[in-house]
Amino acid sequence: MAKLQRIGKRPALDSEADGGIRVDVAQWTAVDVAAIPESRRSQFLKRKLAIELYLGGANDTTLQQETGLRRRNVYRLIKERCLGQAEDGTIQGWRGALPHVRVKPYIRSQEMTVNSWGGGAVGALQWVFASPGGAQLEAKFRQQIIGKTRALEATRRSRQAHFKWFINELRERGYEQRGEWPFNVERMGYITICAFVDRVLAENPARHIEIVAGETGKRKAKAGDGVDRPALRVFERVECDAHKLDARMVVMVPSPHGGFESKKIHRLWVIVLIEVASRAVIGYHCRV
Repeated sequence: MAKLQRIGKRPALDSEADGGIRVDVAQWTAVDVAAIPESRRSQFLKRKLAIELYLGGANDTTLQQETGLRRRNVYRLIKERCLGQAEDGTIQGWRGALPHVRVKPYIRSQEMTVNSWGGGAVGALQWVFASPGGAQLEAKFRQQIIGKTRALEATRRSRQAHFKWFINELRERGYEQRGEWPFNVERMGYITICAFVDRVLAENPARHIEIVAGETGKRKAKAGDGVDRPALRVFERVECDAHKLDARMVVMVPSPHGGFESKKIHRLWVIVLIEVASRAVIGYHCRV
């Protein structure tokens, strides 16, 4: 078992093997405990306490008395879940301790058999990609989703277009003749295939923006990081920005017939003029 060492004030664990993994829970992604369903909240809190005790050097007896978990189970919880990589590229952190949350993608290990109700096809697309020639098919499909189009071809390709392309590819490979997935399920795996399209686009945000909004949208989406901004004198440059305040309110407007009339407002815009060098607000305007 590899050694886990905590970074911080608490002592590191006794060495269980040569080398070790340094764990800094202060950098872990936090979890909103109040948002966890009550039926799972207590289990998460026990896991969190067990991790903190483990990294603090608690022995097996202490862990079982305080949390009901054994040291080897807490070690696996940290190593396989909390230190695993999330979809956003960061480590799972405290998210890995959430009960009933899958931290690894499902990998089908048995041959797929679809029943009369359409069940038994979990992981079907992954199974197709893992079959002989599937890696080339996946690469070709990804290129179809995010690749450049010909000059006369529509730039904005819908999920329906990607779905039809993929189905035609499978037909050419004999999946329909053999009665294999997705030709043996209702809607021919449309939801699964479209979910894969969305995932590929999410992995390539810049290309996704270009596909949806074109070159103009791609240029507008570019944002600087604030590095190497020019040194400006006071009042040399100002910036104007608008902020929307979502609120429900009523304004009483004088009526030409006498009295007042109520006007409902759903949102309020605040337009602010800011001096860049000092960041002072030198003017503002409110409008509905």
